Amino acid sequence: MGAGFGILSMVVLGFSGALCEYAAYDCLICPYCGQRAVKSHREFPGDKENNARFKAIVKGEPFECVHCNRVIEST
Repeated sequence: MGAGFGILSMVVLGFSGALCEYAAYDCLICPYCGQRAVKSHREFPGDKENNARFKAIVKGEPFECVHCNRVIEST
């Protein structure tokens, strides 16, 4: 019974984490071109430029849109 509860709790936490990641990624819309401003981490995990964009977002620094290359102020 204890192992079943552990597995169920991991599934619930994993699903809620995936939903939060999708919601955060979906909110990164460029105000200039209207497309997503970054590439998905899951599709391009080793992309150094994309990783730099995510680090800039976390630090609250401006970053460039993937599509139109205009600088976006992160809040």
